[in-house]
Amino acid sequence: MQRLQEITPEEGQGWHSVDAGPELDVLFHTNRPLPGRAEDGIRRPSIVVAVKGRTGQILRFDPFDEDGHYHVRPTQADTPFPLLMDDGASPLETALSFFNIPESFRRLLAEAGEPEVAARVADEDLMGVPAQVVGISQAART
Repeated sequence: MQRLQEITPEEGQGWHSVDAGPELDVLFHTNRPLPGRAEDGIRRPSIVVAVKGRTGQILRFDPFDEDGHYHVRPTQADTPFPLLMDDGASPLETALSFFNIPESFRRLLAEAGEPEVAARVADEDLMGVPAQVVGISQAART
């Protein structure tokens, strides 16, 4: 049985579009609600990555306050990969480090079955994502 790929959310309802260049659609939510879960005080930011013009997520970073993780080709039943944090780094900083190191991000794109996109995405486009996400996050806290 084939598992259905998670659909990319649309901007609005807490989702903010982040400029990641002409190849990728990136959306950020400062505290994504999880369906069917009661409020528990855990902050759940999410970063969703899709190829421009497609609806399916190819990567999703969930740098939650507890159990931060990421997904490659997210589905309802996939197993997430833990975010391995350096001492003193927050889960969000750890997730954003993938964008700051374009080779790491390209490896994830290739692992998600998008080697052509990985070859086309520009370093400066990837490296511009963290500042935008941090700006959105800080604005949401004020």
